[in-house]
Amino acid sequence: MVNGYDGVVERWKVRLVLRRARRLGVPRGEWDDALQEIVPHVARFRYDPGQSNGATESTALIALVDNRLKMLLRQKTREERREKRYAARRGLAADGPDPHRHDAAALRLDVHTALAGLSSHELLVCRRLSEGGRISQIARDLGASWHRVERMVVGLRGVFGAMGLDGYLGTD
Repeated sequence: MVNGYDGVVERWKVRLVLRRARRLGVPRGEWDDALQEIVPHVARFRYDPGQSNGATESTALIALVDNRLKMLLRQKTREERREKRYAARRGLAADGPDPHRHDAAALRLDVHTALAGLSSHELLVCRRLSEGGRISQIARDLGASWHRVERMVVGLRGVFGAMGLDGYLGTD
């Protein structure tokens, strides 16, 4: 194993992330992406035996890594569902292993175009929603009211809908 994270985190922590990815069923081809996402969290993690309720550093890290991996798997599942809804709305065939793969580049371009016209607050709301954030938490993070963020979400749905991306948005 080549450890591209020397000096960032210890080698045993990288191996721990890879073992947990394998155990949780993360496809092998996505391990590098998972590492890239999780290593910064592992690097920021500080083990405090006084706050651990008897857990070892390894056990505490397993909990952190598992939570991050499960979040990544949920994001992937939501993305796949959104792409299927988008394909269905575009009238693409529903048979075969990946009926909308040929339209994936067009989808990315459409989404990129939609995002390019958004304000920094709207981009932040989009990012937080894509990460599974709740409107109430996003409002707290922005220092805004729940109603303001909800209005932003309605406006974002209008922007994406006007570009034919409403099937991509979904409601989950």
